[in-house]
Amino acid sequence: MKSEASRSLRRFVAYATIAFVPIFGLGVVLTRTTAIASQEDAVAAALLQAQTINRSALRPFVDELGSTETLSPAVREGLKAATTALVDNTTVFRLRLRDISGRVVFDARHPDALPGRPDLSEDISVVLAGGTVAGRTQFGADPVDGNRPVGVDAIEVYLPIVSSSAPFRVVGALELYVPYAPIAAAHAATLRQTYVVLLGGLLVLWLVVAAILWSVTSRVHRQSDANKYLSLHDPLTGMPNRALFADRVEHAINANTRTGLPVSIAIVDLDRFKEVNDTLGHANGDILLNCVAQRMLQELRPGDTAARLGGDEFGLVLPGVGAQGARSILDRIQQVIGRELELDGIPVTPDASIGWVEWPEQGNDVDHLMRRADLALYAAKDAGMGVVRYADELQPADVSRLGLVAELRHAVARNEFELLYQPKVEIETGQLVGFEALVRWRH
Repeated sequence: MKSEASRSLRRFVAYATIAFVPIFGLGVVLTRTTAIASQEDAVAAALLQAQTINRSALRPFVDELGSTETLSPAVREGLKAATTALVDNTTVFRLRLRDISGRVVFDARHPDALPGRPDLSEDISVVLAGGTVAGRTQFGADPVDGNRPVGVDAIEVYLPIVSSSAPFRVVGALELYVPYAPIAAAHAATLRQTYVVLLGGLLVLWLVVAAILWSVTSRVHRQSDANKYLSLHDPLTGMPNRALFADRVEHAINANTRTGLPVSIAIVDLDRFKEVNDTLGHANGDILLNCVAQRMLQELRPGDTAARLGGDEFGLVLPGVGAQGARSILDRIQQVIGRELELDGIPVTPDASIGWVEWPEQGNDVDHLMRRADLALYAAKDAGMGVVRYADELQPADVSRLGLVAELRHAVARNEFELLYQPKVEIETGQLVGFEALVRWRH
């Protein structure tokens, strides 16, 4: 049990490891996807903030962008009043207005500066064509912003500025740099919660997948073990079957080849077992077979083997047992088999015939030994002697007997037997007094 539990635990660890690889890969993909989605949400939030500033703070002052080269002092003062607080409290890092040529005409950090040179870089050109540009960047890290080694995390936004009188006419561009940290902090709690849920879900999925793999493969292993067991054991008695018996004989021979000790092999056959099946039914026949099997097992030593070879025939392997020891054990087994038992309230006394051989004296290989044990069994049954050890003089008669049995089977199949009735007549009176039934074999 402990060994089986250990194997099951090792299998579970192996399957959990196998399941971890795809689950970990899925976790990496989902985490990366979530992080990208969070960053996209932050960019969308910055874009929304820029649109709000554009509509609420700048809209009243933008019409001059498309009509004059410089902003009037009144408009500049209005823009200064609307944007100074945004810059001072770092709501934005930078807020600039550009005209249709891309010149900076207003900078919230330097509201009194003169317009700059035209700049139709790619981003500005996109915006002046009516598009929108937004993305994460490092503010202050490029040559234009200060060329510092490390910039500040920010989101840059470029929005088109349209005329209030002609909503579809672009008159300039809004350049805005929004701090990334406040937006990221606002999303951090949600992101952490998402990661926790994601991690928990992946952990549960991993355990479920590992458990399913373990369960399925354990069932396969159990079924494989069961099939292997059934292929080598008798389903009725649980004893080794003929295939495993032959393997045990071979194993005993190989082991005792090194020690020099003999091995005795016996075949046990129940006498008149067919009568039990025919009169009391197969269920009682099975009970009798199980009872005989248990009685034999109780008389064997550790290391001995008892097997059911088929029908009412059993096999015994007695390693390290010679002639005297084997005879004693087999006589005892025949006696315990013959104890009376009840089947459906009817007392039944089983009886058994046993034929046995000794290795290496009477054969060297499994098939040879089994054939000779069979011959000894036939001799025991014919003579009613109970237990018979193989001897050379048994072989010729029994070989011819085996041939006769085979010929008789063929004769039945070919209808070669003919039933005849012969009358019996009283000689003095000539009166028919009976008849005899005869079977003739025409071959």
